[in-house]
Amino acid sequence: MQLEINSKENKLVKHIVKLANDAYYRKQQQQFVIYGLHLIEEALIYNKLKVLIIDQNSKAKYEQLINSLNQVEIIVTSRIIINKLNVLESQIDIIGVAVWKEIEFSDTILNEDCVVLENIQDPGNLGTIFRSCKAFGINNILLSENCVDKLNPKVIRASQGAIYSLNVFSAVDIVDFISKYKHQIIATMPRAEKQIFDTCLRNTTAWIFGNEGNGISNKILNLIKQQVKIPLLNNTESINVAIATGICLYEQHKQRVLINGI
Repeated sequence: MQLEINSKENKLVKHIVKLANDAYYRKQQQQFVIYGLHLIEEALIYNKLKVLIIDQNSKAKYEQLINSLNQVEIIVTSRIIINKLNVLESQIDIIGVAVWKEIEFSDTILNEDCVVLENIQDPGNLGTIFRSCKAFGINNILLSENCVDKLNPKVIRASQGAIYSLNVFSAVDIVDFISKYKHQIIATMPRAEKQIFDTCLRNTTAWIFGNEGNGISNKILNLIKQQVKIPLLNNTESINVAIATGICLYEQHKQRVLINGI
């Protein structure tokens, strides 16, 4: 069913604006906003798309997509309203509302690979980490209480839809997790003695990464026996947390691929 909306005061318009800007409301409604065709197509693959909003001037461009949809509410509206709904810097002509169902943390995860993030603040970093996790086969991501909201539109955009297929747990007590995790736990530290490339990563592992400016808190760091560094050149003190995560997960993937002969 297709509907037209022409008023900024429309109830659905207000709902989407609030979803885009309010983390608590996203959690309460179990919905989030996505921007652009790629994220919408990915949401359809995982059966998460609930509403599709299209600029009336772009309707013909998306006719094939519109005709393929079932059980998705389709809204055609003006450029003015599209702009009101858009919280990103780039121009878009298609927006979606997707559903998110929280999953409960289970003890089985204590026997699986994990990436644990403490106080990550930048949406682009978090989304990029999600993307790396998907690429290198890590399904479980644990976020501390003060991390940026996983359903922030900029996180979703940076993840390129990777979040749809991941188990992402919010407000995790990292100290409690560390006390219960049954396998090796590794933190990256610029001044650690051991290099990541000299570390065996073929076994089940939990990676701990910290805040962009402050790194891993001492409270957490003091609980982690295995600390490694990524060797850097030209007196570079540290690298971006998303890049560091990607390097660590790639090295883990490389070791496992080589050892298994895949």
